[in-house]
Amino acid sequence: MKNKELSRRIMVLAMAAALSVSVSPVVYAAERADAQTIKEDNQPAADAKESTEEAEGTAEEGTKTEYPLTITTYDYDGNEIETTYEKAPEKVIAVYQGSIETMLSLGLEDRLVATAGLDNEVPDDLKEAFSKTNYLDEFTPSLETVTMLEPDMILSWSSLFSDKNLGNVTNWIDKGCNTYYNSNTRPGGARTLENEYTDILNLGKIFDVQDKAEAIVDNIKDVINNTLEATKDAEIGRASCRERV
Repeated sequence: MKNKELSRRIMVLAMAAALSVSVSPVVYAAERADAQTIKEDNQPAADAKESTEEAEGTAEEGTKTEYPLTITTYDYDGNEIETTYEKAPEKVIAVYQGSIETMLSLGLEDRLVATAGLDNEVPDDLKEAFSKTNYLDEFTPSLETVTMLEPDMILSWSSLFSDKNLGNVTNWIDKGCNTYYNSNTRPGGARTLENEYTDILNLGKIFDVQDKAEAIVDNIKDVINNTLEATKDAEIGRASCRERV
């Protein structure tokens, strides 16, 4: 049940990214709540911790990542680049809704040195995990803030990897900090659900949680197929009614 709920949320985020036209999240800054309000709104329910512990206890060891691992991502202009991981990152900064929720869905809250950029509450079953993260006061962290946190990976949207925001992708990689951004935000690139699947599976490889990533992708596909099937049945029903009329 938990994976299905996470899959529905991630699917919605993927479709939203696919429909956007490289618009920077900064556009809506005036409508956002402050950091303290976001923290308060994302506090877990009283029984959430127990449920989370039960779910973690059922995890099984599966496909393992072999390091060093090479992953293809993009620079600020959308050009393909390759990044190499000698091990799973341990100090990750995740900025923006989809980046944060994907990390939490994969059970990687302990790898997050900081989070920022939430426009909405995270799903209820992720609030316990989110409450353990360091949510920053800045919606879009400055280069100075990010530098002080000494991350070994930054996960975000393409539009935020500018010199005036998170900083240049190439500069971070040269410093030993890998970057990865949502493929659906690549300048000039296609915006598809396949991109979202690839991002989730890549993060599964990077953090050695491949089975979790595959389960989320499989569930997203199931939700889509079930939705399409239900829509198909409804359309057949409407067609039959029109014929009788």
